Amino acid sequence: MDSLGGVDLAHAEYERRLRLVRPDQWGLPTPCAEWTVRDLVNHSVAAARAYLLMLEGCSRERASDELASDALGDNDPVEAFSSSAAALHDALRKPGALDVVCAHPLGDWPGTLLIRLRATDVGVHAWDLARAIGADEHLHPRLVELALEFWLPNAESFRDLPVFAPYTGPVDESVPPERRLLHLAGRRDPSD
Repeated sequence: MDSLGGVDLAHAEYERRLRLVRPDQWGLPTPCAEWTVRDLVNHSVAAARAYLLMLEGCSRERASDELASDALGDNDPVEAFSSSAAALHDALRKPGALDVVCAHPLGDWPGTLLIRLRATDVGVHAWDLARAIGADEHLHPRLVELALEFWLPNAESFRDLPVFAPYTGPVDESVPPERRLLHLAGRRDPSD
């Protein structure tokens, strides 16, 4: 599976859990500090919209503004996520999209790296969403593999960025892949 397929798989894993959110669960806390379920979903939609803008050449400031926006408003969260994921799916497949250098708030990232970040971010947040609402937390093994292929070579530089939580456990090869990814992302598995 290539990175484009990885983004699609991450979106599918996320949406599968999103469709399980009951009306009384939007205010529940998530493993992301200070975020409710609604905040988490808003972040995922806002990030997709920011990625679309970055692929079109927006400034770093504009991307940051989009990431901080209320991307859900009064819209149906499932529809907002689904339509933003579909738009990103189409944008990533336009000729030259993966060659564009994007002004991401964390730095200049080529499209090829940006999509790997998206797949990893959405995959981890699918776990966060599942944990918050009490749904199946196990991620597709291929998504875990792709996320680790992205994260591990960049782990040291990610540790210096304020948007990534500190490790919550060992990240060496003795740890099962999904738990290893969760530790890298600052999450705790119940079996830890």
